[in-house]
Parts: sequence; structure tokens; C-alpha cells
Amino acid sequence: MHDLGAWREIFRRAREGGHRERDSAAHAIGTLTEKAQGSAAWRKVLKSLRPELDALMQDPRAASAVLRQMKRNCNQSERRGESLRRLRRRRQALHLATPAEVAAWVNDAFGLTGARRVTPGERGVQRLWRWLGHRVKFQPARATNEAELVARARRYLPRLLQAAAAG
Repeated sequence: MHDLGAWREIFRRAREGGHRERDSAAHAIGTLTEKAQGSAAWRKVLKSLRPELDALMQDPRAASAVLRQMKRNCNQSERRGESLRRLRRRRQALHLATPAEVAAWVNDAFGLTGARRVTPGERGVQRLWRWLGHRVKFQPARATNEAELVARARRYLPRLLQAAAAG
């Protein structure tokens, strides 16, 4: 079900519905975040719903319902708080989740066109993508700002410095 209207209604019910509606909506949202981890199509749906997800996480009652559902679905041996860390990781994984998205960001951020564009297969793009994945996995609560990404891109793709000097 990739219908954004239906998903927006689910997010609305997670915030404003009765107890049963919130639990059902929370279960659906938890399933959506799990599917987004392994599927580009579901990741695209979740990216489109980013404002709704942010609003949901600002509402303590709704966020609690989502986390409670995720906790029910995770392995019972997991430590307390693991569901929150998983949700943060999944939410942050939406940012530049594939080498192609990283390459598109680099091309856009540095204004690269034509033959100067970077490709997803380039070693530096792959390194930047792995670095981002490592950051999301091991530091899920830490935000990565654009200046930090630019610095890493210049470090991993030294030809960007040459292009900036020539341009």
C-alpha cells in the first residue's frame, strides 16, 4: 500500500485517535519503518512522510505508542530503549541511504555537471556512503550537518577540491 493519503491518515490517527486507533496506527507505522529498511520503494514512501513522522515524534503520547508497538515486535532479550534506538536509526537511514543518493547529493552540493559528475560506483562516494551508514548505526542520536558532509566529501573525493579551484 503505497497510497500517501492513506498513510497520512494513519499518522493522523496515531496522533489524534482513540487508544485502539493509536495502537493500530502505531503497529502500521512500525511495520512501515521496518519495510523501509530493506526496500527502496518503502523508503521512498517513508521519505515522503517525513513531516508526519517528525510531528509524530514530537507528540509524546503518539511516539510512546509507536515505540511500544516496536518493542512488542522486537526480540524480548533486547535491552530497554532498543526500540527507540532502532526508530532513530531507521529515521536517519532515510538520509542518503544508497550510494546513488550520496552521489546525487555530492553532484548537487558541489554543482557538478557533465563529465565532472560523480557516480555511485566511485571509491570516494562508496567511502562517504559507508561512513554515513556507520554514523547511523553506531551514533543514532547524533545529527550529521551539511558542513560535516561537505568536509567528508572533500576528504574522500579530492577531485572536488581541484574542481573548486578550477571553477
